[in-house]
Amino acid sequence: MANQVVYSSNPEDFYYMDVNVPCQAACPAATNIPAYIRALFEGRYDGSYAINHMANILPGVLGRICSRPCEDKCRHGEPELGRPVNICHIKRAAADLRRKGPPPEPGPLAPLGKKVAVVGAGPAGLAAAHDLCTLGVAVTLYEAFERAGGMLRYGIPEFRLPREVLDEEIGYIAAAGAAFKTGVRVGIEVPLEDRSGNANDGAATGTSDVAGKYGKARSFNGSSDYILVGDVELSNTDKISFGAWIKPFDITTSGVIVGKNGYDSSTGGYTLQVNMTGSNGSITFDADDTTLSGITVASRLTANVWTHLFVVYDGTNVTLYQDGVLVNSTGRSGNLPNHTRTLQIGAQDAASYRRFFNGIIDDVRIYNYARTAKQIIQDMNAGHPSVGSPVGSAVVHHKFDEGADNTCSGGTNDVCNSGSSGTTFDGTSTATRTNLGKFNKALDFDGSDDVVTITNASGIDLNEGLVSGFTISTWVNADSDGEADTGQIFYKGASTYLGVSGQSGSNLNIDASLDLAAADATKSLTAPITTSAWNHVAMVWQDDADDEITLYVNGINMGSSTNGNGVAAADTGNLLIGGTTTANFDGKIDEFKVYASVLSDDEIKVEYNQGRSSVLGSTGTDASNPSLPSNSSSSAYCPPGNVEGNCAAGQSPASVLEWKLDDNTGTTSVKDTSGNANTGTLNGTMTAVDWVPAKVSSGLDLDGSDDSISIATANDASVDFNGSEAFSGGAWVYITAMPGSSNQDAIIAKYDQTSTLRGYRLVVENDDADTTGNFQVEIYDESADQAIVATGADDTVNTSTWYYVFFTFNGGTAGAVGDLILYTNGLITVKNPANTSFLGLEDIAADFSAGDYDVTDVIATNTSFTGVIDNILVYPYVRTPAQVAWDYSRGKPQWQVKADQSSGSTAYDSGPMATNGTLQGNAAFDITAGNCKFSYCIALDGTDDYVSTGSFSPLAVAAQTTTKASWGGWYYLTTSAASKTLFEKASELRITTDASSQPVCEVYAASSWRTPATPPSALATSAWTHVFCTYDGANIKTYVNGDLRDTEAQTNTITAASSAAYVGSSSGGTGDVSGRVDEQYIFNYDLTAYQVHQLFNNSAAMRYGE
Repeated sequence: MANQVVYSSNPEDFYYMDVNVPCQAACPAATNIPAYIRALFEGRYDGSYAINHMANILPGVLGRICSRPCEDKCRHGEPELGRPVNICHIKRAAADLRRKGPPPEPGPLAPLGKKVAVVGAGPAGLAAAHDLCTLGVAVTLYEAFERAGGMLRYGIPEFRLPREVLDEEIGYIAAAGAAFKTGVRVGIEVPLEDRSGNANDGAATGTSDVAGKYGKARSFNGSSDYILVGDVELSNTDKISFGAWIKPFDITTSGVIVGKNGYDSSTGGYTLQVNMTGSNGSITFDADDTTLSGITVASRLTANVWTHLFVVYDGTNVTLYQDGVLVNSTGRSGNLPNHTRTLQIGAQDAASYRRFFNGIIDDVRIYNYARTAKQIIQDMNAGHPSVGSPVGSAVVHHKFDEGADNTCSGGTNDVCNSGSSGTTFDGTSTATRTNLGKFNKALDFDGSDDVVTITNASGIDLNEGLVSGFTISTWVNADSDGEADTGQIFYKGASTYLGVSGQSGSNLNIDASLDLAAADATKSLTAPITTSAWNHVAMVWQDDADDEITLYVNGINMGSSTNGNGVAAADTGNLLIGGTTTANFDGKIDEFKVYASVLSDDEIKVEYNQGRSSVLGSTGTDASNPSLPSNSSSSAYCPPGNVEGNCAAGQSPASVLEWKLDDNTGTTSVKDTSGNANTGTLNGTMTAVDWVPAKVSSGLDLDGSDDSISIATANDASVDFNGSEAFSGGAWVYITAMPGSSNQDAIIAKYDQTSTLRGYRLVVENDDADTTGNFQVEIYDESADQAIVATGADDTVNTSTWYYVFFTFNGGTAGAVGDLILYTNGLITVKNPANTSFLGLEDIAADFSAGDYDVTDVIATNTSFTGVIDNILVYPYVRTPAQVAWDYSRGKPQWQVKADQSSGSTAYDSGPMATNGTLQGNAAFDITAGNCKFSYCIALDGTDDYVSTGSFSPLAVAAQTTTKASWGGWYYLTTSAASKTLFEKASELRITTDASSQPVCEVYAASSWRTPATPPSALATSAWTHVFCTYDGANIKTYVNGDLRDTEAQTNTITAASSAAYVGSSSGGTGDVSGRVDEQYIFNYDLTAYQVHQLFNNSAAMRYGE
């Protein structure tokens, strides 16, 4: 028992691991990290490798390339405890120090007589093959390339992953029994193979190889194409399940999908076909036998649309499923005859009545037993489980992430179904949209009259599509027990519902009921959830002898009813989420799902635990605890760990207008995904061709004449700022023609110069008639006939270039310097000069517009924007420099030298400054394996070697002031760490060491370097050290290897300078470093402790998508 591995899906066990073994909980493979570290510590290298191998099959590979999420969660890396354990390198050490040879395997088990083909010999395919082999399955891997390994071999450089390490561990998989066929493309070199292991391969007549629903498929011409399989006899003639994915081109002509039928009474058989009889697009199961007749469901198909069809005959009923939903079940009896007619796909074996199919067929499956509803969903999902599948399994799945109404297919419905039944179960909503969802966005119900309505159809009828059983699950965050103390989460039919009631303090009861023909099943739970917290609730029913409903809360089975009786009652009512005309829910609802199958206890846990134990993919961090991930859309507006201003706990960082312009269609309106219903009206001569590829996704090409997006003044309260109200706004712009001389093209404007009130505007202007210009933002005060204006320098903006232009206004009413700030590409461009006559923004009855002014503004120099505009945002508060940088580039550094070149004298800048470094003296790139922190680095001799750049200004436009900066890098000092200059940005920032080798972070302010009084402990030699500094206008903070080591008060401002940067020496040529340097960076904002830690950990949270 000592070596027994126990697997658990109990949420309490997940919680225990998260709290007590956070490194293992963070590992995607759940590797037993404490065990393999102990084994290596005790010198048991073989044992350490074997423990690793139990969780992942490539320990030697991962020991070199893993992104190490475990180290970020290591408890030894917590404040005051030091650095995280180097877990990844321990994995590598175990692989390198062990005795060579395959690790001990738990099997293999006795051969099962089953064969599986795995397509692709990359990491996933290799893992699947290994595990199947240990279970006694015969596995063949098909790989298109000449060698196995996938991206491990063809995407990762050999200096990072030696090929002998990869080949050795792939060899262990071959030794476990896996067969490899390389240089083979499935569907081309591989014939039409029966992958059931029964060798019922097919021979094609005609047909063509095309893209299918999953991978490749076959296209049939409707006149002569078919696939001949042969005379395949059934072992059971009273049971069969079969079906396929189809995309019919013609639904007006009968065509066989799959069948073994001669179409005459003497032979009988079975087919699944598109049938023209009755209504176009009908589906027919034709048994063609005197004792077992077929069934037809009319008008179910649409031309050129994929659908999954499956028939089940269990000896009592013939049941037809479409897209995983039961659409017909009819009592039938009798046996299917075995005969000599051949099984064919795309036609039937009848000389004069072939019924050739016209369309695409994919993934044909035939079983000699009755498949369950859940198994059919797995077939539909290409074998993926019905819960946690990457493709839709639920019949209804409402994520509530639309962010705006009328965004579903056809532009009419408000909530869009991403479940398997598609647009059939789109719905309308009167609830408020919120960014504070459990996962991304959600709907907020007012406890009065807010409701989501899903129009009834057979797929969600209790006595039709859900007649055999169902599961309904959702996430709720209740503010109270709702209207009349009975807030219903959902309601269906006469008396089927799930809701909350009986509030006592913050505790809430849960009540459920199911309308059954003889006696309703009901179940109540006392205080299982609380208000103001997200909880997962689920209701499950199966039509069996006891007719009970079972309730689950946060993955735990809370018990079943005891009073239900009978089949599901007749039901034609709509599915209502959030209540009815009474008993409305008060709070937020997210991720509402309806499964046409009964989920087990373990499957409910999977549903509850979706994404719970993994930070990867989270949109941000929790404002209350910045070390924790958050999947709320609200957190996506904030840099990780940032709690400034509206990113603080209890505040809302969301925008009030968010025109992403990812609609990519339409000529009348654009959606607002902020949740504030600020739908924009398209004006001018907009056509479909004005939707063009843009900076983020799609955007609008405005013609400079009359094209614009607007909100009428009567509807623009969210962007109607006045008095001392703070706000921010901006957009991505691509200017194709500059304004005329002295003209000002509107980017964002709520402005009418013909009115005495005027308002506010963000523009691009031109001081002359050339092709360069500048950006400007203006806030106008009618009371004093004054404005504050932030104007960029002339001729600094070009055509045919993307710019992110943004402004912030702090609501100032005294015209102080910096009340209004203009940013370009994340940098402070200019602040307004003082204007003490300014008294605050005036309210104006003008339309809010993007690309033009209010229609009443006829001032000749106020002109329309010419070019592409994208991702327009307005916030009801001042965005900080860190938050503006987050909007611009997700917080990437303004300057970053990775030192990844292998030769030459140029160290390239991968940041937007594009200011490369030049290697001076005898400085050279070090390409020796193991010498550098990442890939290659730069070697310095301590005499005259250093790296320098030309002049640039990464903190702000030169001469502007700022109080935000971060800078640092990786350093390996060989002879001495005392009195060195590790990094300097002349007249702005630097890192030095004092005579005691202590790192010193300094800013240049008030004409001198501001030096901390008590630097942290000395730097070590002959070891890589990450030294990083941040300045927030109040403190200089020094981090060493991701840990905060010193905080020193400092309140001066930095004046941005266009100057050179120096690595390994000072601007004056002193403090030369002997050793090596790797990645260097400058950020124009202060990174949070969380971000610094991630940057130290190989920028794990900051490089996605690069």
